[in-house]
Amino acid sequence: MSYGVPMKPTTMTIVAYYNSKPLLGISAGGIRYRDWNAIDVVFTKMMAGLKLTKTDIASIGVGGLSHNFNLTKK
Repeated sequence: MSYGVPMKPTTMTIVAYYNSKPLLGISAGGIRYRDWNAIDVVFTKMMAGLKLTKTDIASIGVGGLSHNFNLTKK
């Protein structure tokens, strides 16, 4: 289980596996922020059948922000 993804928005995402089945817990940021975010990265990999490790999740964030995150958005 990994709690937190090093990419804004949606840093408070939970990635876990139960009996080899993927579980994904998303924060309100994933719902409120409609543009590309960490959910898009994690969810697509999980649905492709890739099992994400903590190292995979840690490598998602480059500086912690997605390429199109605008700090002035509300």
